[in-house]
Amino acid sequence: ARPPGCVPRVCLDHAGEELRYFCSDCRKLVCRDCSVLRCLGKQHTVTSIADAANQYLAEVQDLLALCKRRHQLSTESAAAIHQMHVHVEQNRKRVTQEINESFDGILQELVRLVNARRARLLDETEEVSNRRKKLLLTQHDEVSHTSGLLQDVCHFADIAVSQNVSIDILSSLQLLQTRIDQTAAFDTAIAPVESASLLFRRQDRSALVDAIASFACVDDLSLSAPHCSVSGDALSGVR
Repeated sequence: ARPPGCVPRVCLDHAGEELRYFCSDCRKLVCRDCSVLRCLGKQHTVTSIADAANQYLAEVQDLLALCKRRHQLSTESAAAIHQMHVHVEQNRKRVTQEINESFDGILQELVRLVNARRARLLDETEEVSNRRKKLLLTQHDEVSHTSGLLQDVCHFADIAVSQNVSIDILSSLQLLQTRIDQTAAFDTAIAPVESASLLFRRQDRSALVDAIASFACVDDLSLSAPHCSVSGDALSGVR
C-alpha cells in the first residue's frame, strides 16, 4: 500500500505523462515535459529514475533508519504516556479512597466529640439547676416555717386584743416581741438565694470552620517535563 503523501506515478501537470526522470535541484520526480519546460531551462540536473535511485539510495537508507528510530521512539512514548494515564487513574482511585476513609473517620470522631461535649454541657446544666433548686427549696422551707410562726402569733394576738383578755394580751406582748426579734430580716422582702437564669454561651465557630475547610490537601507530585505539539511540518526539521 502506498502511504499518504506518496508521489503519484503520473504527472499532475501534464496529463498522461509518466514520471520518468528525477531533478536533483528540485529533488522531485518529473515527466518529460517538466524536464524540458521547467528544469533544463533553469540548468537543473535531470537524470533517469534508475540513475537517481542509485545516487540517492544511501541517503534514503539513512533517512529510513532515522524514521524507523523515530517511529520506535514515538511508539514507546505513546505506550509510556498511556501507562502514565493508567497510573493517574489508579492514583485517583487510591487517593479518593484514602480521602473518603480519612474523612469518614474524622466525621465519626467529630460526632463522638460533639456528642460528648453536648452530654457534658447537659450534665452541667442539670447539675447547676439541681443545686440551685435545692438551695431555693431549703430557703423556701425556712421562710415558709417562719411565715407560719408569724401567722400563729398574729392570730393569737388578734384574738387576745379583740376579746380584751388581759393575760393573753400580756402573753402576746412577749410572743410578738420574740417573733419580731427572730424575724428582723423580714423588714424587707427576702430575695431568693439563687438566680433562675442560665446562659448557653455559643463560642465563635469560625476558627473551627476554617480549620475544617483547610484540613489536609492533595499534592501534585508530577515533575515538570517539557512537552511539545508535533505537526507534520515540524517533523521535517527534527533530526
